[in-house]
Amino acid sequence: MGGKSQIVNLDYLNSMSGGNPDIIREMIEMFNQQIPGFIQEMNDLYNRQDWIKLGALAHKAKSSIAIMGMDELTGKMKELEMKARNSEDTDTYKHYITLFEDQTNQAVEELKEIIKTL
Repeated sequence: MGGKSQIVNLDYLNSMSGGNPDIIREMIEMFNQQIPGFIQEMNDLYNRQDWIKLGALAHKAKSSIAIMGMDELTGKMKELEMKARNSEDTDTYKHYITLFEDQTNQAVEELKEIIKTL
């Protein structure tokens, strides 16, 4: 894996699905399909400076990444959600979006490999 530590942790998904590979596969595929839309929409909302909707989207995205055990990023999305809902520290939002983009793209690649083993 090029020395990078794995970004996803499927413990939660395993326990929630009772280890059922079909459910796990379905959840992973749904996640992988959602991510490009989340990234696109985050960037669009950022460019339009629609902080309220950006906060709502961060909340929605947070649920998806939490299922994949991405705890650190889940925490960052919670920060973005709170800040955006109050239009606070708007100069930090791009950093959160870039972090989301980088980590979820890495997660999608990892999950594509994991899915092959199910």
